Amino acid sequence: AQALLVSCMVQVACYILNMVLYPGVGEEKKKVLKYATMASNAGILGNPVAEGIFGSMGLFYASFYLIPQRTAMWSLGMTYFTKAPDRKTLIKKICTHPCIVSVFIGFVLMLLQMQIPGFLGDTVHSLNKANTAVSMIFVGTVLAEADMKTMITPLSCYYAAVRLILIPALVWAGCLLFHIDTLVMGISVVLAAMPAASTTAILAAKYGGDEVFATKCVVFTTLLSMVSAPVWCMVLQR
Repeated sequence: AQALLVSCMVQVACYILNMVLYPGVGEEKKKVLKYATMASNAGILGNPVAEGIFGSMGLFYASFYLIPQRTAMWSLGMTYFTKAPDRKTLIKKICTHPCIVSVFIGFVLMLLQMQIPGFLGDTVHSLNKANTAVSMIFVGTVLAEADMKTMITPLSCYYAAVRLILIPALVWAGCLLFHIDTLVMGISVVLAAMPAASTTAILAAKYGGDEVFATKCVVFTTLLSMVSAPVWCMVLQR
């Protein structure tokens, strides 16, 4: 329950931060920054890290922590890229998005403890295993056309500080303030300190955002997280 609550509060905090953190940024880049602030790579990178540091119980708690984030990134997060003439059309467009439909189906299967047919389950598992590789290949193809010399800019450094320092610091402070369970706090901070989600580049390419800038944010924060994540682990250990 605490893991779910902390994760919900993190998404609310990210939504509020998106209102104030990026004034004066161009519209295409702002879409990317807002989505990447809300959506981290906590699933692809965070789960193995949580399991490696905290064991099987850490992975179990991490799976609950990820529920609000994944729901937010495929619902509220989509509004940063998707445009519609009115709110009703926008809500309909989001609710019928394949990723949102998949989340709803997953919730129903989880709550009812239903088992899908073997051939369908095998297909889903195969797609799941290919998902990370395909997304990274896409990011690589976009990055191959980009100028790596321009990856480090004041804006990308600013975003990296938000994603890798500010957000986990707020989570850490909030958990200490409200006396959250130590294990839940550790998992929450580590997952909050993960880099930008690889889906940032994919959605930017699909919905008219700055896909090159999005890819640079994903790659840059991923590289920096190799340093920042261990630092956060040392902070938590102390």
